[in-house]
Order: sequence, then C-alpha cells, then structure tokens
Amino acid sequence: MKKKILPWAIVLVVGLLAVASVINSKNHMNRIEFGAAYEYSQINAVMSVIKEKKLLEKYMPSNVDIKWSMFDSGSDRRDALATEKVAIGVLENTKAITSIENDYPIEVIAGGTMQTTGVYTANPKIKSAKDLKDKKIAYPGTKNLILKNDFKDNFDIEISEDNLIQVGEADMINMLIQGEVDGAVLTNTMVIKAQELNSDVRLVRDLTDETAKLGIANWFIGSTGYFEKHPELLEPAYKAYAEAIDMINNDPRGMAEMLAPLFEIDADLIEAEFVAFPPSVEVYGYDEVAKILLENGDLDQAAAPFTALPNYESIPKRAESAGKN
Repeated sequence: MKKKILPWAIVLVVGLLAVASVINSKNHMNRIEFGAAYEYSQINAVMSVIKEKKLLEKYMPSNVDIKWSMFDSGSDRRDALATEKVAIGVLENTKAITSIENDYPIEVIAGGTMQTTGVYTANPKIKSAKDLKDKKIAYPGTKNLILKNDFKDNFDIEISEDNLIQVGEADMINMLIQGEVDGAVLTNTMVIKAQELNSDVRLVRDLTDETAKLGIANWFIGSTGYFEKHPELLEPAYKAYAEAIDMINNDPRGMAEMLAPLFEIDADLIEAEFVAFPPSVEVYGYDEVAKILLENGDLDQAAAPFTALPNYESIPKRAESAGKN
C-alpha cells in the first residue's frame, strides 16, 4: 500500500527548495573576482610562488574567486592593472614611477626582486663593451637607464637613443641571434633562452653592480581602481605576497626546484638569483630612480616625492627611505 504525500509536506519541500535557491543566488551575486598577473620568469618569481602555492586562496575570503592572467611584458601588465583587468602584478620600478607620473591608476604596494643583468652579443667582431660604441643595442623595459649610466661612467661612451631599441623579450633575443642588433641587455634567464638558439651568445659587460647601485627593482603593484572598490582585499593580497617572499628567502633551493620546470631553466640559476638578490617587501630608492628617469628624459618634469604617494604610510620601506624627500 502506497503512502500518501500530505499537502503540507509538499509545501514544506517546495519552500525549502525556494529558500535554497535564494541562498545560492545571493552567494553567486556576492562573489568577487580577484585578478592576478603573472609570467613564468625570474621577474615574476614571487608571483609564480603565490600562484603555485595557492597563497591567495589561503588568505582571501571564501567568496573571492582567483583569476590568473599571463602577460609577457611589463607594459601589458601595467595596462591590465590600470584598467582593473587584474588587481595585482609586478612592474619594474622605473615603469611604475613613469606610469604613476603619467596618471596611470596604479599604486605601489611593496618591494620585490632585483636581477643580475648584462650586455650580451653574438657578433664575433665585438670583443669588449667598448666595441659597442655606435652599435645597435636592444633592451627590455627601461634597462637603457642601466646601460647608459654604466657606459658613461666606466667607458666615457654616450649611447645615442637612435642606437637603442626597446623591444619585448622574445623579439630582442631573435634580433640578437639574427644579427639585427650587435648587443642586447639580458637577464640570466633570458641568456639561457638565447644560448639555446645560438651558442655564440656571450657576455661583454656585467651590469649587475649598476643595477643594484641605481636600485632598479621589480615592485608589487596594485590597481588603484580595484582596491578603491574592494579595500578589504588589499591586506590578504599583501599577506600572500609577503609569505611568498619568506618562502623564497627561507628555502631558495626548494623554490628554485619548484619553479625550474615552469621557467624552463636550471634550478641552479634561479637559486643563484634568489641568493644574490634576496627579495624584500621593503621599497627604497624611489626618489633616486625618479631623478635618473628625469635626467634620462623619461619624465617631462620632476616626479612627486615618495612621501607624496597617497598610500605612502602603508608601504613597507627601509628606514633610510622613510620620510625622505
């Protein structure tokens, strides 16, 4: 004998389903997308650790959906930040400063990494850095600052802007190995890729000391517009970044081995970069780099001082940089 379903039971079930539907709808409406920019490269090593170790997921509220987007150039990352396609990313500090001065809605959150850098050639006629006088040299980002300062200070060579070609990493390597330029400013990771294509690629001038002296580094940058809408997500983003830096500094070998297959280079090279330039959340050298940008013609007028940044108080900084104009 079949049991009859009482009318009140049907009403109860329908009611519960309706409540569940409303709850699910509200949960869906309350979800927030958080975009993060990355690239599997030494410049983006900290972001890569965040991604692989799921540190954003660790610190973000449960209603936040993490979306990772790959960009292979600093300009693309900067534009994605400015248009709120992503909330966080990494930019070389020279690009960050010039962008801020040109009213891009981005903000400095924390410091980051430096890299070993050098001038490389595949031209057998180039025996030393002096042989690059009046030759075509390719560079990524704003590495021309490092190059021009070094050649002027150490070789009394003024490199003309007409001989400097700014291109993306892949194009620069191709131009170098195909002889379209006589030199290129490369980091260690870029050198490996170049030498895989042409074993004649070799160092003619180490710019690592100049990089450190000028304070050319990669900073953790946020989208101003995004964090104005979601200020509560800035702290968890920073915590994820800071933990990634701690992981690198506490276990550079382990992090290098994790990243090596992603970067497609030997773990020894990645580890060497981590040891030579331990990443740090502290920002320093803002005003000094801005002055060099002005002298180089990358800024039309003197940049506002570091202390004038709207979020200056929240930026972790070295003691010697705090309060410095």
